[in-house]
Amino acid sequence: MKKKKKNIITYVDENLFFSRDDLIYQVNYKKIKDIDLYLEHLNCLFKKVENKFNAQVIIACSNKFTYKKNPFKKQIIYGKTHQLISQSKLVLGHRSSALFQALYNKVPTIFIKYKNFPILRNFQIQIFANTYFNQTPYYLDNLLLDWNNIKLKIDRKHCNNILREYFKSDDLLNKNFKDNFVKTFNSLI
Repeated sequence: MKKKKKNIITYVDENLFFSRDDLIYQVNYKKIKDIDLYLEHLNCLFKKVENKFNAQVIIACSNKFTYKKNPFKKQIIYGKTHQLISQSKLVLGHRSSALFQALYNKVPTIFIKYKNFPILRNFQIQIFANTYFNQTPYYLDNLLLDWNNIKLKIDRKHCNNILREYFKSDDLLNKNFKDNFVKTFNSLI
């Protein structure tokens, strides 16, 4: 059953202040050089998007980190990222694996790079958007300057190929996990 779309636009947060990779690799990796400037630009983008689509931007965050102070000036919802994406009319993000939900639900997605992100981060966003969504990400500055010429597209054929290649098994398409688990379990007894 398809979920009904709501009048929302989801921004998938990838936490600006904290990265679990820092703990794993014990490095001082800075995701962005000037967080305040980035947030100012991002909030300007949110206003443009809300005006164009007559919809509210909601910030989707995982439960791995909780902001003490809301840096976005928008509603933040924790732990419901996939649900929000599936009900959105548009998704904004960088390279979070949660964006695969947009691929699955065929929700138009805009991938955002930023001039003050490290080169590697922008490169990873580029590869992610190209490989899985057949899209070119935009620099945030370009989105702000030329929002009216931004093309929202979904390459349905490419999305279906990615889903089939990486996420679905042809022999399991019409079965759910419970049916397969019970059948496998019963065959082992």
